[in-house]
Amino acid sequence: MPTNRLTVYQDLRFHYDLHGNIVERRIGWHTVQRFRYSAEHQMLESTVTRYHDKPEPKIAGSNAQPEPAATVQTTRYRYDALGRRIDKHDAFGRTTFLYDGDLLAGEIRGSRLSEYLYEPDSFVPLAKLESEWRNEENRNAQAEAGQSSFATYYYHCDQIGAPQELTDEAGRIVWAASYKVWGQTQQLQHLRTGTDDAAVFPHDQRPLALAAQGEVQSLALVEQPLRFQGQYFDGETGLHYNRFRYYDPVVGRFVHQDPIGLFGGENFYLYGVNPIEWIDPAGLSTHRNRMDRVAGKSPDHQTHHKVPQDIFNKRPILNCIDRHALENLINLPKKTGQFGGEKGKWFGKSTHNTNHNDYSDAILSAIDREIASSGGCPKQLSKRVNEMQDFLHKELKKGTPIMKSEGSTFKLWDDLLKKGGF
Repeated sequence: MPTNRLTVYQDLRFHYDLHGNIVERRIGWHTVQRFRYSAEHQMLESTVTRYHDKPEPKIAGSNAQPEPAATVQTTRYRYDALGRRIDKHDAFGRTTFLYDGDLLAGEIRGSRLSEYLYEPDSFVPLAKLESEWRNEENRNAQAEAGQSSFATYYYHCDQIGAPQELTDEAGRIVWAASYKVWGQTQQLQHLRTGTDDAAVFPHDQRPLALAAQGEVQSLALVEQPLRFQGQYFDGETGLHYNRFRYYDPVVGRFVHQDPIGLFGGENFYLYGVNPIEWIDPAGLSTHRNRMDRVAGKSPDHQTHHKVPQDIFNKRPILNCIDRHALENLINLPKKTGQFGGEKGKWFGKSTHNTNHNDYSDAILSAIDREIASSGGCPKQLSKRVNEMQDFLHKELKKGTPIMKSEGSTFKLWDDLLKKGGF
């Protein structure tokens, strides 16, 4: 298809603007979604029209065409200076989003606060904490009664970190879903037999007659919006907010072009080569799930970011580069002398088991030099950082130390980087 812009898929129809953003998404005859964008191609507004009746066919020679009855829902979105979505609001209320770096740390809707905890250095969710705002009198009464001020739910994720189930503190399943290939959820339906679902629906009194009928109930007792790593489900559109872009799980494509251009691949809309093994938490470029430890699970090794993650936090201009991209990862042995001669591109000899401040500071100095020389141009800077990653890869393959206990110093890495042209 020209420019990789999908226009038809099953009952979906897409229309694009001049910049390659989808501005209209039609679902059969019954739903029309329209999107409005900022100059930075961030979605500012979605308007969803749901028709109650199928439109009548147009009569030849007649200009008067009655508009079928419909319900219209408009949702508006706001972003901070780093491009993170901080707010969405519609006629029913406002949701405010809270962040820890690029991680969604929490959301506030009305009086309800939801907080999210994740596995270290990843977007894989561990737990969700839910609490309701209460005045001081109610909080004190609750504390005296020995009641918890929040509810805790635990995530059970698959091999790529997508939530499969959510359980409460008693182990009861309160949310579950299966996924189609590209991340569209199919909420599991629970067959009520009167006995085997007692742990899931403990307060539901079911006469034997209802149980014998095999009544089916949806297993979604708690709202759970997290999907593929880094994605948040928007119920109003069915799209997933994916940090720098919005993702359509029905077709496995983004609704606008990749902001990093060809650095993210030849197809500007594609999610990834294999959604069963690859992830894209930032909506920029895909890489193999870090759970696979880059080159497969290796208990004696740790996955190391060649350009450390804290540098990305200190220099927001680097947000145009995916810190978790495969090009920035390498497996390093945890202990000195533990390198067993592992073959392959993604294994190095340098020991890695603790902080490496001198190594990080030297790279930060080199990055600052590149930022100054590039004049803030993201494309030029991204190209130079990729070249620096290749240089660091060769040094780590050789076993150049990154920890102070192994002989690493700021001068060692600063001299190496300058000699390498950085």
